[in-house]
Amino acid sequence: MAKTSSKGINLESVHSALLEVKSTVSSIWDKLVGLESKLEKVQNENVKLKQEKQKLKCLMHTEYFRTDELDQYSRRENVRIFGKPEDYTVKDDAKKQLLKLAGELDISLQEKDIRVHRLGKKKRSNADKPRGIIARFVSYAKKQEFIKEKN
Repeated sequence: MAKTSSKGINLESVHSALLEVKSTVSSIWDKLVGLESKLEKVQNENVKLKQEKQKLKCLMHTEYFRTDELDQYSRRENVRIFGKPEDYTVKDDAKKQLLKLAGELDISLQEKDIRVHRLGKKKRSNADKPRGIIARFVSYAKKQEFIKEKN
């Protein structure tokens, strides 16, 4: 026969219910400890990833400036010229104009010393405003000679 309290409560069923609750709480506690362990691992990994991200960000910043310096250095033999009229009927008009200008300035410049092209697209309707010219000299010294005589 089951034990009952003075108020008529079955003590064995209460005891088994308490054991079930204790087992459930113990199981939940174990899961909580496991989750806390996993959370700690994830937080540590997150810290490492943030540090790596910061290092990569610094490296990217450094590489950006290095690339910019290289780009600028690669353009050091270039000269931009504006205001020279275009002749659409002549091939390599810009190169011929630059060679003519060099001759007028008494600069020894040959076709092999430069590469020349116009900026932008051809616009025959805008003949009063010619496109600019980019001239790339074979050497910085040739460019400096041209600039010195032009000024």
